[in-house]
Amino acid sequence: MSERVPPKFALWLLKLWGSRYHSDSLAGDLIEQYHAGRSRAWCWGQVIAGIVIARARFIRTLPWPKAAGVLSRLLAETAVVLALTVIALGAGTLTWAATTHRDACLTGACVCPSN
Repeated sequence: MSERVPPKFALWLLKLWGSRYHSDSLAGDLIEQYHAGRSRAWCWGQVIAGIVIARARFIRTLPWPKAAGVLSRLLAETAVVLALTVIALGAGTLTWAATTHRDACLTGACVCPSN
C-alpha cells in the first residue's frame, strides 16, 4: 500500500510565505494529520490560514503607509495566482471537451447538426 503524500506545492508555499519560526513545525503537524486521514482540501485550508495569519502579524508591525503597500501587493499577487489558476483550469476543461467531442464524432456517436 502506498503512503499518502500531502500537496508539496502547499507545503512549499507555507515555507515560503509562512512564519519563519513556526512554518517547519506547522508543516510537520500538517503532514502528520494528512497521514492520519485528513483531506487535501483540509491541508490547503490550513496552509492558507497559516500564511494569512503569518502575513497579518507581519503587517501589523509595519507603519501604516508601508503596511498598506505590502497588503496591496499581497492582494495583487493573490489575484494573479487565482487568475492563472482559473485560466489553467478553463483551458484543461476546454481541451477535454474538444477531445470528447472529437472522439464522439469519430465513433459515429456525435449529435452535431453538421452530421
